Amino acid sequence: MKRIRDRLKDFFYEDSGYLDWIRRLTGLWLIYLMPFQIYVYYKSGNFGPYHVPSWRFAKTFLNFPEVPGNISIALWVLYFFGCLALILGLPSRLIPALLLLFWFYCQCNEFAAFLSSPAILLALFLAAFCIYRKPRSLSRFLIKFSLSACYVFAALHKFHPEFLAGFTLYDMFGRGFQLRPELAPFVTSLHLPFQLLQALSLLVIVVELFIGIALWFARSRIYAVVLGLLMHLTFTFFISDIEVFLFVCASAYLAFFDPPGQKRFKRLSFASPFYEALIAFALALLVLLMPGRFFLMDRYAYENLTLFDRAPWSFAVYLYHQDVTELQAAYHEAGKSWQVVPTERRMRSCSSDNDMLALLYYLEAEHPQADAISIRTILRINSRKQVCKILRYFPESKRIYWYFESRDGLRLRKKREN
Repeated sequence: MKRIRDRLKDFFYEDSGYLDWIRRLTGLWLIYLMPFQIYVYYKSGNFGPYHVPSWRFAKTFLNFPEVPGNISIALWVLYFFGCLALILGLPSRLIPALLLLFWFYCQCNEFAAFLSSPAILLALFLAAFCIYRKPRSLSRFLIKFSLSACYVFAALHKFHPEFLAGFTLYDMFGRGFQLRPELAPFVTSLHLPFQLLQALSLLVIVVELFIGIALWFARSRIYAVVLGLLMHLTFTFFISDIEVFLFVCASAYLAFFDPPGQKRFKRLSFASPFYEALIAFALALLVLLMPGRFFLMDRYAYENLTLFDRAPWSFAVYLYHQDVTELQAAYHEAGKSWQVVPTERRMRSCSSDNDMLALLYYLEAEHPQADAISIRTILRINSRKQVCKILRYFPESKRIYWYFESRDGLRLRKKREN
């Protein structure tokens, strides 16, 4: 029994390896994402005039009060210098902890800036570095586990009828969705056979599953890395603005390798506080539960989730093409007719439950005299399927009613949240 326990400890507690380099690269990619995150967080462009929080329990958001403008700017400046400290290799566990705390504060308040898988992976890396110590720690295992889970869950989510049947890749290569503008005319002119796109869809699933599993085994690891790099390079070649996914995953591959000539420390020749094991266990459980919770739904509910119903994260990547084709928001006052609210900015992309609830609370604050609020959104999935979601709210009773239907299912569901 002691021998098994020692081997398990040797598996989870690993030498530092390339962790110092991964730490530096994590700071670099966090800075790389900063301009977009600041743009979204301050409700610029199509984002606004309100925030959409990431975490929600029933109808209650987990969000924090916004700090005044000058303090907010100062915090972002400190965040930048904290990332710079990671790049310079300052050996402090407090720096990633503070960066993660600020990241979580912003992510709670605005999901659109922090929903992407690269952003989530970088946050998990920061969490791993909060318990990083030499000579051995759980940090390296957590980074490996997070990356592997990203690939595996990305593949599992693609067992969705829209992707598996080839409709997602058809929208991409047949209609030009998400393709780089300079490539779209040429690629769509090829008129790739639909059967080929179905085969490619299945191949993507197989490759992602293989990478997520094969990284753990010495004999297959190099093949997994080569396949992973080829896959990300192919995606980056065809799709714009996803380069950071390649950068983050390539950086995390380093965790699976030891530097040449590095001597492994003798087993149990180190001490590690028990609380670090608890933190690591909680993080690993979170990595499994957050994307895995969707598979606990019944099939109909899962297949009709919108892309952004998967907040705060799911690792569901390139699942399908989604457009909001119609949005109608209105409020009613006693003795008057329904007043339609002009749709603007982020309202035009309102699709998830979080989107609709955030819009509801925004309208309630803007029109406190309203005795009823209604929001109706119609989505088009892969240019072929329609989903309609309706939310009704009655401020006096604080009752929220949800209605849902999809074109293919012709099924109406009614749910009430108290």
